[in-house]
This record gives sequence, structure tokens and C-alpha cells, in this order.
Amino acid sequence: MCVYNQNNNMKSNFEYNWVFDGLASQDEVFEEVKPLVISSLDGFNVSIIAYGQTSSGKTYTMEGLPKAPGITFKALEEMFIEIRDRTDHEYTIMMSIMEV
Repeated sequence: MCVYNQNNNMKSNFEYNWVFDGLASQDEVFEEVKPLVISSLDGFNVSIIAYGQTSSGKTYTMEGLPKAPGITFKALEEMFIEIRDRTDHEYTIMMSIMEV
């Protein structure tokens, strides 16, 4: 996606890994970001950002509902499952959440 200034010159260029429509389930979205969770346990710094217009579903995608947990809860669950299965390392988990 390109953003242009008043003189029709390109000002910024943005790239997105995924764009989901309103019909995507929590499970479908999580399956796309699940490899990032595994990468974080392999020592890589990882950020998952939900970007979009007001009322487009960012909070729902990240937090979800009790019957349909979002990425945050699914990621933590996946981390602990993966850590349980990895017996050759010791892990310290730190997490930050910021809503702007």
C-alpha cells in the first residue's frame, strides 16, 4: 500500500503480511501467526500488530471472547505447550501489550 502526499508523490510505502476479512475465524488468523510464536521460543524478537480502522475488530482479534479466544491467549497457550515439549532449554517468558 502506498500513501501519497498532496503533490501526488509517494510519501510512504507499507507492506502487510496478511489482511483478513470479517469472515476469518480466530483459528484461521492464529494459524497464520503461529510460526511467529515458535520463532519467539527460538530466540527471535517477535511483534504481532493488529492494524485497522476504528471498530474493524482489532481488539476482538487480539483478545477474543471466552468461547473464541484471540491471538494473545492462543499464543500464550501455544508457548506453554511448546515449552513443555522442549526439555533441553530453560525459558523465561516476558510479554508486553500496548493499545494505542
